[in-house]
Amino acid sequence: MSSFGAYFDKLKSLLDKWNAEIERLERQAGQVEVEHRERYRQQINGLRQQRDELKCKIDEAGEVTESGSETIMTGLDVAWETLKESIRKAKEYFQ
Repeated sequence: MSSFGAYFDKLKSLLDKWNAEIERLERQAGQVEVEHRERYRQQINGLRQQRDELKCKIDEAGEVTESGSETIMTGLDVAWETLKESIRKAKEYFQ
């Protein structure tokens, strides 16, 4: 497997992990008082949107040849860091 293929598989695995984290936050949001639920749901919807954008980029990257992989990997790294930071902030917000 190429280094790009391994990188791609790692990103898909990490995305699965963050999907589980978003679902955990969703369950947690369902347990808060009604007046806070809407703010939680807005945060979670923002996370889902970022996740979906990253998934789109990952899917597009799967169609790229090895020669274009460096540019794609850089873009995916940026998108990944943005999602990771957003989830970190959401977790702090929910605590």
